[in-house]
Amino acid sequence: MHLEDGVEVWDLTGTPSVEAFGVDTDGGSPVRNAVAAFSSTDDRPARFLLPGDRVVDLPVGEVIVTVDDFPDGLTDSSGQVITPAGRSFVLQVEGPSTSGAAAGVEAYRHALGAAALPTSAADELQEKVDSVPSIDETETSGRLGASTDVPVPDGMSAALSSRFRPSDTTPTFRMQFFVSWAPVPIP
Repeated sequence: MHLEDGVEVWDLTGTPSVEAFGVDTDGGSPVRNAVAAFSSTDDRPARFLLPGDRVVDLPVGEVIVTVDDFPDGLTDSSGQVITPAGRSFVLQVEGPSTSGAAAGVEAYRHALGAAALPTSAADELQEKVDSVPSIDETETSGRLGASTDVPVPDGMSAALSSRFRPSDTTPTFRMQFFVSWAPVPIP
């Protein structure tokens, strides 16, 4: 990450590394749940550069990078490989919060458009808002939302999403951006 005219620019076009993301592994091996977090009280402008000249601009409050080593890969209970052997990197971005249904849906629509993504997921988010029959402040079933995959080359995945808790009297929408890479060799 570097600053350019007051904007955090995160170049995600290369192979991820703990050095590039500033993750302190304490010299441990294998690395387990090593985290670098870049937080601020107020949202700050950020630009995420992805392969294929794709750009996601998003105000951010927090950028979190998590690193895990899987020397033997990771399998589920049936023996199916979930994560191949290697070092796993996940970047999670907590974007701006927006209060109110109309403002939350419009903020998501704007973020999708700014990233040159189809805005149909904002319609999906609106349908989810409309599907909440009434506000029940005792309801704790979690969040509803919509997510759009960001086209990136094989070896990584990315998505831009917006979520809200249907139990809130005035729903608050949280924009999020996620990037994960296929495991890289463990140094």
